[in-house]
Amino acid sequence: MLTILDIGCKFGIHPSNLPFIDIANHVLVDADKEEIEYLQKHYGSHENIQCMNYALTSTKERRDLKSISINKYNHPGGDSILKPDLEQFYWKHLRPGTGEIHEHEDVNTTTVDELCEKLDISPRFLKIDIEGYELKALQGAETVLKKSAICLRIEVEFNTLYKDHAPSAGPVMEHLRNKGFELMNFEMFGNSFSPYSIYHNSATYGQLVGCDAIFTRPVDYILQ
Repeated sequence: MLTILDIGCKFGIHPSNLPFIDIANHVLVDADKEEIEYLQKHYGSHENIQCMNYALTSTKERRDLKSISINKYNHPGGDSILKPDLEQFYWKHLRPGTGEIHEHEDVNTTTVDELCEKLDISPRFLKIDIEGYELKALQGAETVLKKSAICLRIEVEFNTLYKDHAPSAGPVMEHLRNKGFELMNFEMFGNSFSPYSIYHNSATYGQLVGCDAIFTRPVDYILQ
């Protein structure tokens, strides 16, 4: 059966994966313990859905850190290992107050490869949305990217949101290109804003903050 690994599963199975809810194995991973406890109850009747409480990181960082502190934001979907740069327009004006940290939580770390070996799974599809820490997760997925994954949905940032952290889009694209993946498309979900105008319309416009990027293996590889 097809296996889908969802890293950063806040609010449950991603809408793009809902058509496969009953015909694939879903492994949902999140650093928020309360969210995982809720999802375990919510999907309790689905034997094909596992929910696990971990913070995903790189192989190198995992050797040094067996646990890591998560910053829990006022924004319900914004929990991150990173701290927000509250001077950025995004936090000050677009989502005022949501970037403030109200709690810290220590979470056990793992890597994609370590988790997949433990569960004896070979995921074909990966979705990674962990608020700026996506590259770290990729750096712990050497085996999965080489041997099993054919498609990734991964959040990337084009403008700075976090302290001492450059936008992730460039490094993520370079890393995946070096692993033999190609960019397929961007799915923006309206995650852009126009700080210079009071006028709005239904189209995505203004300054692009971040979005989901879709990567696949080359077509010939998939057809084989």
